[in-house]
Amino acid sequence: MEFLDKKSLCEYIESIMQSDEQPLRAVGVLLGNVLFYEASAQRCERR
Repeated sequence: MEFLDKKSLCEYIESIMQSDEQPLRAVGVLLGNVLFYEASAQRCERR
């Protein structure tokens, strides 16, 4: 899977975290923590 930028990756992670499937959510939270740590805890800029 390729992501063109951080924003699309961020949105992808958010969609996983809102999923009803527990394993997917766990992965999403993990990825999200890594991404947000790397981005100095910055949230998605689409809001």
